[in-house]
Amino acid sequence: MRALGFTTSRTGRVLKDVCDELGVDYTHFQPSRRRIELIEDAVRCSRTWAEVIDRVGFAPGSGSARATIRRHCELNGIDITALSRQEAPSGPSPALVPRPDQQRHAAPYLVAAALTLAGVAVSFAPEGVAYDLIGDFPRLGRQRIQVKTVSSGVDCRLSRKEYFRDGHGGHRRALYSAEEIDYFACVTFEQTIYLIPIAAVEGKGSVSLRKYDAYRLPDARPGR
Repeated sequence: MRALGFTTSRTGRVLKDVCDELGVDYTHFQPSRRRIELIEDAVRCSRTWAEVIDRVGFAPGSGSARATIRRHCELNGIDITALSRQEAPSGPSPALVPRPDQQRHAAPYLVAAALTLAGVAVSFAPEGVAYDLIGDFPRLGRQRIQVKTVSSGVDCRLSRKEYFRDGHGGHRRALYSAEEIDYFACVTFEQTIYLIPIAAVEGKGSVSLRKYDAYRLPDARPGR
């Protein structure tokens, strides 16, 4: 990742998927002995998984840290039975309510889930490209998908911001083209998804989804 100029953990997963697809062997990538010793010390000196994750240096909110550490422990014979015996939290589950400010972050995963349920293989795009997802569609092959969200109403903005020295705040609105993406996936707060081909909306800065009902994906949720 450093050699390619990438920094985020998501890019690491994408690179791994690309290697798998191209048959590039990376089995020689192994953690250093120093890192294994760090994990071993962290497990020995900690009472909870949270303490281990903190001592090893993972971000507190990392979703993969525990699984990664557990895998290294299994491969190197590090005893984690004391951590595994921790009691599950008591009391009711925390109340989880969908929040509008999180819609933009959730939208790519909602689209990926909907397409996967429909039999489309989906991967997340690398940084720096105009699309968010890549879908491998039957007969169509790989299609580039840009995800947009609709926070209220039915109007979906299809434009983006790009750097422009003389523009307001150093940016200006720009439109996507068929050279950059193949589909827009417009996601409403109610989790309705419209998969609209760029050919149907190219040159438009926004659209009313009422006019594109033919591109709405079926809702796979029970009772919907």
